[in-house]
Amino acid sequence: MSIHRSYLNKNNTIVSNSGTNTGRNPVTQLFYGRNSTRCKLTGLTGDTCNDKTGFTQTATHGYSRFIFDLDLTDLRTKYTNCCMPLTSCTYTGLYDLAATFNFAFTSTGQSVNYLSLVDSVGLTVSYVNISANTATTVNGSHILDGSGNQYTQFIYNMGTTLVDQARNFCQAVVGVSGHNGSIGCVYNGHGQVFLTQSNVGSSGNTTVYPGNISNLNSNGNFQLISDVVFGATANPCSDEFCGGGQFYDICNGLTGHSISYNPDIKHTLRMTNTSSFDDSLINGKVLVNDTRRATSFTLMLYKVPTVYSTLWDEGVGYDYEVPSVALEPEYNQTQSSRPSNWAKSTTLSSWPNPGTYNNLTNTTYQILDTQSFDAGNEDISFSSVALNNEIGSQLVSPQTGVTYGVAFLPQFELLSGLTEAYSVGFFSRHTQTFFEPFLETSFDEHIDDSRNHFEVGCENRLFLYAYDCNGEPMCFTQDPIVMIRDCNDLLVSTLTASTLTCGAYYIDYTLLPPLPQTPPVQYTDEWTNLFVNGISQPNITNEFIIHTNGYSIGTTVMKPKVFGYSVSGLKDDEKIQAGDTRKIFVSVRVPYTVNQEVLVDNIQYRIFVRQGTTEVGVIPWTKVNRTFTDNYFLLDTSWMIPNEYYVDIKATSNQQVDTYSKVIKFQITNQL
Repeated sequence: MSIHRSYLNKNNTIVSNSGTNTGRNPVTQLFYGRNSTRCKLTGLTGDTCNDKTGFTQTATHGYSRFIFDLDLTDLRTKYTNCCMPLTSCTYTGLYDLAATFNFAFTSTGQSVNYLSLVDSVGLTVSYVNISANTATTVNGSHILDGSGNQYTQFIYNMGTTLVDQARNFCQAVVGVSGHNGSIGCVYNGHGQVFLTQSNVGSSGNTTVYPGNISNLNSNGNFQLISDVVFGATANPCSDEFCGGGQFYDICNGLTGHSISYNPDIKHTLRMTNTSSFDDSLINGKVLVNDTRRATSFTLMLYKVPTVYSTLWDEGVGYDYEVPSVALEPEYNQTQSSRPSNWAKSTTLSSWPNPGTYNNLTNTTYQILDTQSFDAGNEDISFSSVALNNEIGSQLVSPQTGVTYGVAFLPQFELLSGLTEAYSVGFFSRHTQTFFEPFLETSFDEHIDDSRNHFEVGCENRLFLYAYDCNGEPMCFTQDPIVMIRDCNDLLVSTLTASTLTCGAYYIDYTLLPPLPQTPPVQYTDEWTNLFVNGISQPNITNEFIIHTNGYSIGTTVMKPKVFGYSVSGLKDDEKIQAGDTRKIFVSVRVPYTVNQEVLVDNIQYRIFVRQGTTEVGVIPWTKVNRTFTDNYFLLDTSWMIPNEYYVDIKATSNQQVDTYSKVIKFQITNQL
């Protein structure tokens, strides 16, 4: 599993009906409740509040919301460089099911209309509506235009009703169309026609599109009219089954499919609770201004649709409100009413809905996830299918004018009659601690190459690695096709490879006994369909040795294997520029030898920082890659904030776990 952190571009806490900006505050205070009044500084000598001059009485506000914007730049680069296989095409059935196209006859004038149907075997039949006075034969017969194009006619008679016209059309389609019953046609009593695929799947594919009749014959009997209404526009449908305003799914040219996001790539929004370090702060006492720490509540992660959102500025404010005490005027520099705030998104623009959304109208916001809090000191950990799909869509097709936020559910915001406010605090992006909020993206890019220990009856994975002229991992424009051949060069299997990460393609392959040959035996894997930027590359043939499996079944009790470990590619206490990537090799040595190294698949590493006496995990225990030649892992520092980091190594062998603590320490620095 690999971890990537995307941090916030900007954030702000907006308070209901308040013009205060708190964009630079290191903590966001989310609260609800209390409808009381208090004194607010104005500086005007005519204003008084509770016998204080220069203050005015104002109502306190009932709730607050935290809004933010995500910086997905680095994560999007991973996706575009195929280092993170994010998307795939999922079969939906739309188009390939027995879908129905409908249209209506709207005129019975002296005119001609036409429509073409293409069935599952590619047979195209074009239909024309012509006057019975000019028809060469009966309804359903064929005619030729001046260019030799063939059409199937359905008869129009003077005085024919719309229903009659629809009936004639269906008779031509069902009876003599040549589609062999693969397209059904029915009509109602209002001149409306329904075309339906008779079969499901690819065998039922039907394309419906208007054609363009020209140069029919010179007698003027064939003229285009608008009898048939095609969908929302008059534009032809090329490769879609469409009509009646209904369009069907297409993904990467595959009809009946829609884009889907890899469920193994998970996105989690994490924010650290400021009370998570001290249980006494939960609800033991009133904190300030009749505000208690909230318990037993639910927060939601929400998105404001673009129609209700707008671009907004973070602002430079710090304080939530002016203190009710007389201080020197310069203290007020920490309080700002410049946008963004509850009403304004920028100096010149307002939110379509004050506070980014209307809590009485659920169409003005979309809930991506909710989280329940018991004690109130829990950290935020939003993770859901809706969030995965949202981030996936932003990586594939970035949107502007999207606002995300964290708030109490509307049920809490709308509580009335409360004499106290209930609040919870989380570190914002301006915290001076390690606990900056972030979106954590986890995905599997672990390489476990079985090429040097391929075993019968076991799950094996074979890899192909691709690098460009500069030695950088590269991606093929198509998935490779792999042909497995035995020692006699006989084709055994043909498989389609998958992308694991940038420059790494794999197949999963299991051979079940018995084999025609007794192991060990050499097989080959030929990788074909290799295209780089649309240019075909030569096939690649590799070899692997098939061994009997390493099962031990009997009375023997296996003893743990103990190895020696060393780490290279990173010096102890080395300073690394943020954004650098290091390949860290873990060398495994056989005990009591000088330089005899082996490859093992049971090594893990983790990375953490220290905050005082507390270890804060950055990357959890993650398996070290095993290729044909090396054990290694990639250290991507693009998302690591400046700090001192530690690396632990853990090895597991026959139920024995050996942990090597702080095998290496490094520092992340930035240009500043």
